[in-house]
Amino acid sequence: MATAKAERIPVLNPFRFIKANDTLAENINTWPTDRGFFSEQIRRWQYGSYCIKRNASDSFDMYIDSLAGTVELHLYDCDGNELTTTYSGIGITGVAVAGNTYNIGGVDYPFNSIYISFKFSDIYTITPGRGQQKFHIALECVYDAGDRTKSTWYVSEPINVRLSNSWPKTMLIDVINSENDYDVMFEAFPATISFAGCRFRHRVEASISDEPAPAFTDTVFKDQDFSLQKLKSVPYRLFDLIVGGGTGVPKYMLDKLNRALSCDTILIDGVRYTKDEGANWSMVTATDCQLFSGKIRLQEYEHDGGTVYTNADDPDFLRYHDDYHDEYHD
Repeated sequence: MATAKAERIPVLNPFRFIKANDTLAENINTWPTDRGFFSEQIRRWQYGSYCIKRNASDSFDMYIDSLAGTVELHLYDCDGNELTTTYSGIGITGVAVAGNTYNIGGVDYPFNSIYISFKFSDIYTITPGRGQQKFHIALECVYDAGDRTKSTWYVSEPINVRLSNSWPKTMLIDVINSENDYDVMFEAFPATISFAGCRFRHRVEASISDEPAPAFTDTVFKDQDFSLQKLKSVPYRLFDLIVGGGTGVPKYMLDKLNRALSCDTILIDGVRYTKDEGANWSMVTATDCQLFSGKIRLQEYEHDGGTVYTNADDPDFLRYHDDYHDEYHD
């Protein structure tokens, strides 16, 4: 197995990873952001780089296909020093999925589809007195359990974790898909929270605007004289998801969120949305830096005016419910 190495890290992951080296952890370089591999994150007028933002209580979710026997998680500071963590809090689920193979030399090697999920606060305590701390996550794909010289290492972009659980002007975008897509085996894992399978969470600079006017969709019938008869009208509200705002985000983040919003279950700060039919991104370049802002039109998944429920006094009677009518008012 050691002669056949391969890993796949889907773009849908909340964190980007680059291959650090093919030998030992000591060669991982986390400063400055791995020799410029993440250079598009750097603002031209600043010395700092764009960082992924997380609260200590947020769930960290990663997915990787690997031919390795195991994949282990490590935590590094920005100087490349490994930090001591409590690994018992890390949930790692790995399965072999039929057909998920890598062919080399005419031989099919099965990938092990591995889903990693944990809360940062469960595995590491931020230095007392510091409100936030930057880290890198390293994934070690272990091909040899002995001296581990046959491990392959991947290191993440910088992640800024805040202890106060408060990142102003950010939103948590939480997605899952009902079928395997985007190089992710969504259906291969046990239920997590209220959904089955893999889910990915992206905390990003974003806001929701309900400035767009209320809308509706009509179903009409045209007779032979082309007279119109309305059969049904469904009212709903439109929203704009604005990512980046005035500060902007790297363009890769918009690519990542574009994939995320293509999933069929989308939660934004706990509210379920879906893309408006035909919606596409509009882009704005943030001032004086290499970052961007994007906007896309959404609808709420469930509309207030479209809930049907059973009257408790008459189980066979269905009443159409909206904001102004309920079981006590006609």
